[in-house]
Amino acid sequence: MNTIPTAYRHLLETIASKSHQFSGKQLVAFHPMRGPGEAVDTMYIGRALNGWHWEFTVKELQQDLEGHLQRILEDKHVAVAHKDRLDWVEKYWQNSSSGYNTAKSQFWQVIRQISRERNQAGEQWWDDIVWTNFFKIAPAKMNPTGKMVKVMGQASHELLLAEIAHYQPRNIVCLSGLNYAAHLLASANATIKIPYDGSVLEYVGDVSWAEGEVVRLIVAPHPQSRSATKIAEEVKSLLKNRK
Repeated sequence: MNTIPTAYRHLLETIASKSHQFSGKQLVAFHPMRGPGEAVDTMYIGRALNGWHWEFTVKELQQDLEGHLQRILEDKHVAVAHKDRLDWVEKYWQNSSSGYNTAKSQFWQVIRQISRERNQAGEQWWDDIVWTNFFKIAPAKMNPTGKMVKVMGQASHELLLAEIAHYQPRNIVCLSGLNYAAHLLASANATIKIPYDGSVLEYVGDVSWAEGEVVRLIVAPHPQSRSATKIAEEVKSLLKNRK
């Protein structure tokens, strides 16, 4: 299994070698963010970044691929402490000043509600979670196009598997819809589908990849324009119990 840096380098090399689908676009890059807890209970997977605090072009990537890789791996958002890369979500909750208000994000509404209700005494709600995306490279303010996905899809998938192997979550929640999560599910070595009585979720099962441990995989639709509370309630009821 590749390490995250190795898999990320391969993704950037793939994009740089087939650059025509990315030319003329300002791109953003994402690295997983986790709370400061000792172990990861739940990994949340979104689609792609909408925007970020720095952008680049594919030409700039070609000129300095290693420099871009290091910046991505060591990325420090102004809102993100080095050892606690998720506290910015709470910091910007109900943010009334100019800028991003995380409370308006249905994506974060779902995650925060689930995590707060699973908290143990003395924990911050984000302590034992990690956030990642199916596609780490995307055009600023939009999801990757179909042609971009065709170029980087397999490399992006290999990077996601490297992240799962590295963080070893007990649960994975895809807040993306099954169309984004289908390749992840299809690549599993073993799957046991779990029946449930809800009406929102698109897949629930116990899944393993390569030599990894069995993970509870839950696929929900993207929360935008949906009831964040309903999604959170159904997901929470099906997660593995906290250790």
